[in-house]
Amino acid sequence: MALPKKGTRKIIVDGTQYRWLGFIQSKKIKMSGEIDELLIELAENPGEKIRANFTFELVKSHYKKAGKHLQSFDRFPPYIVRQTILFALSQGWKPAAGGGVRDLGCLDDKISYSDLKPEIAKL
Repeated sequence: MALPKKGTRKIIVDGTQYRWLGFIQSKKIKMSGEIDELLIELAENPGEKIRANFTFELVKSHYKKAGKHLQSFDRFPPYIVRQTILFALSQGWKPAAGGGVRDLGCLDDKISYSDLKPEIAKL
């Protein structure tokens, strides 16, 4: 089943358009360091979706180093969404093939923050 169109955001990575949706933990849970979830699929004719999780505090610290302050994951930063897509593709994800959900697990230590600079840390 495809993601709902209402409430999803779009991003283009390497010429392909994707839709994504973040599931945000409550503030009470977030304070304990729990993870937030991200679902991504092709914008048109989606096949297999990907699911990834992140620890808010870790992402927040990387953004802080780049000079950007994240107060909450009211929406996932586009940089994180792009890095998640690139990681999934490198792991063999074929977004137009099949169906279902490929669970990538927690990507805290799998995506690169090395090229996160203040000018691209914008939300």
